Amino acid sequence: MDTTVTQAADGDINYTAIRYAEVLLGKAEALAELGRLTDAQVPLEAVRARARAQSDSIATALPMIVTTDKAEMIEAVRHERQVELGFEMHRFFDLVRWGIAKEKLPDFQVGKHEVFPIPQTEIDLNPALEQNGGY
Repeated sequence: MDTTVTQAADGDINYTAIRYAEVLLGKAEALAELGRLTDAQVPLEAVRARARAQSDSIATALPMIVTTDKAEMIEAVRHERQVELGFEMHRFFDLVRWGIAKEKLPDFQVGKHEVFPIPQTEIDLNPALEQNGGY
């Protein structure tokens, strides 16, 4: 059996850069989930303020998020992640993490699509590994 690995150990997928906006949105999400809505507004508005600063007309199109409802704040943070991190390969993982992928993605299979298949080369190197369900 040939066990030669022909790809980098990390699969060339490790991306080490993280944008400050993502850090702020992560903080806003955590605070919103804890019910600390006033605290969650600070990092959320820091991200939105940068976007507002790009144009005078966007100030009316991008109003401040002021809510005392936990569900509304969580939804606002989720929406901001979608628009701020668009095209940066976060949306799928966010939907899975939030447990709403099934309702947002057509053909999403709960119990299968939350994980990736284990590469056959890894299974060949370690026969004790079992393929993830559905693959």
